[in-house]
Amino acid sequence: MEMIGIKVIGYICLKFKLLYIAFALCVIAMTACRPEGSQAAVDMALRAAGDNRGELEAVLNHYAGDPDKLAAAEFLIANMPGHYSHADAALMERYHQQADSFITANPRISIFDLCDSIDAIAEDMGVTVTPLVSDCRIMTAEYLIDNIDCAFEQWRGNPWL
Repeated sequence: MEMIGIKVIGYICLKFKLLYIAFALCVIAMTACRPEGSQAAVDMALRAAGDNRGELEAVLNHYAGDPDKLAAAEFLIANMPGHYSHADAALMERYHQQADSFITANPRISIFDLCDSIDAIAEDMGVTVTPLVSDCRIMTAEYLIDNIDCAFEQWRGNPWL
């Protein structure tokens, strides 16, 4: 009888722990989705942009009269910290062209050999050692505006989207 009581108490404790975890996750989810949080993330990204801050602010100013596109721009900018690009864009373009050419020339290659070959191309070109730069430090206003406009054009212009 005593063993049953311990099991019941353990079961009740487990239920309360699970309920507490579920409650905590709900609170986190609700606070993470607050608009004030997204503005704080945009502000943080603008501070992290350094000399490139003007480019990001130009995007926000460009969409000041369009709430949907402004929200998209804010989302992209807020999520830039922690995302990086290779500093040498020309090298990366050459690498992608060489990798595409290899894949086109070898359509029946196994996935394992393909991965090994692509890795070898990257190593030969020095792609694996190129420095990274934060996206918020290099994205131009023109690039972001072009991509946001293109995405909205596709979304609004195609009924199946």
